[in-house]
Amino acid sequence: MPLLIIVISAVIAIIVIITTYRALQLRRAVERVRKAVERRDHEAIYALLHEPRYADIIKRRGLTSKVLDVLFDDAKFSYFLDACNILGVDDARCRALREGIAVLAIDIETIVEDGGSRAREVGLYALSGSGTGFRYRREFSRDVVEWLNSFIRFAKLKAVVGHNIARHDIPYLEAEGVRVELPVLDTLTLSLVALPAEASHSLEYLAKIFGIEYAPHIPDEDARASLILATKLIGVLKHKKLLSYALKTGYRELEALQVIDEVLSPPTVYIEKKRVESIEEGYDLVVVPHVEDSCREDVWCPKKTPRDVLRLLDKLSGIELLAAVIMTSALIDRMCDVAKLIEKVGVREDIAEAID
Repeated sequence: MPLLIIVISAVIAIIVIITTYRALQLRRAVERVRKAVERRDHEAIYALLHEPRYADIIKRRGLTSKVLDVLFDDAKFSYFLDACNILGVDDARCRALREGIAVLAIDIETIVEDGGSRAREVGLYALSGSGTGFRYRREFSRDVVEWLNSFIRFAKLKAVVGHNIARHDIPYLEAEGVRVELPVLDTLTLSLVALPAEASHSLEYLAKIFGIEYAPHIPDEDARASLILATKLIGVLKHKKLLSYALKTGYRELEALQVIDEVLSPPTVYIEKKRVESIEEGYDLVVVPHVEDSCREDVWCPKKTPRDVLRLLDKLSGIELLAAVIMTSALIDRMCDVAKLIEKVGVREDIAEAID
């Protein structure tokens, strides 16, 4: 009996020792992973991921998101994709990068300091050709400049989109060293072509017209909204049968128009024509359907686009063609007052001068 007790005690002691040793080893392994993440040691993280034991620890201990974020935030995109595969993560960033990101929407929020302005925060919305998208936002810094250059190179983008991106965001980025050597689609310029008669061409106003829900002035939200807006405006141009002419203008801020149309295939968008008795503050969504309704503009407006106008479009090119396309678009919307049209497109002085 004493011998049995001794044996049982020894077995228990051995079990305790083994359990304690395993627990100690597990704590050390977890600590090793955590330290690698805290130090942002990409090589160490990558090596640990390729050891099944550590990969299992990362998954079981809830460290997956931290590991992925470190690799993604530090622009280690190849390591990031490997980590997604090893850890079996269905992350939108992983899927979009695997599928190939076709379009990147960008928005920069600025802040005024010492009499000037500087970039405060940058937001992105990346979309693959298969429709997988993700948002990304960071405070603007030198690290972000390097990250953007790395991301643009790695993702092999086809186009960049944004609202007023050509004259606001890209100049800020290029001044800081970001190389945006890609076709651009500026949705502010595109809105002047597709909806020249609208009371406003701000992102927030246009988003309400098309029912695009987003939180304004948050850069990644603005970026996503601008990309959705691009597809809607292309759809409007399709409805007006003016897309083919817009594509021929060669205007820098519409360079990516064809790429976006080919990659995303936006459907035709028809904006219902309305007659309203009163205009809400900030909203002038009035597209009159008949010539007798155009009395609000003291000008005569034809019911249909004259064939001579369409023949003229076939003969023009460059900024003259763009001006004619905008005038035709306004005509379709029953806006026939050229002076008012020039005022509305005044944010693009070269286009306003061409119309004049």
